[in-house]
Amino acid sequence: MEFGTFNYWIAQIKGRVRDDRALQWFALTNQSGHGPYSQLDRPAMVTVTPMRSKDLANATQDVLANPCGNTVITMDGAHRGHGTASCGPDTLAKHLIRPGTNGWSWSVVTF
Repeated sequence: MEFGTFNYWIAQIKGRVRDDRALQWFALTNQSGHGPYSQLDRPAMVTVTPMRSKDLANATQDVLANPCGNTVITMDGAHRGHGTASCGPDTLAKHLIRPGTNGWSWSVVTF
């Protein structure tokens, strides 16, 4: 997969796609128009990046986030958000992920 230019000012939070509708499916294609199509059981956050999560987490500057040579797809079945009390208010109680069994499902087909 070919990626455009990414500017990772805050390396840990760039590359994630979510809008008001969230994502319930996504497809990636190569130059021939083929690739994986993924369907999620409910709206979720999806990240597609040429970098691994650990490399982004360790990058202290945008120039230190190096592509790993693969396309990395992360699908979050639940996400706490950016409010963690380290920089601003914590996440509201109604949005916290509760302890217990949590699950979600997804499927992938190629085309």
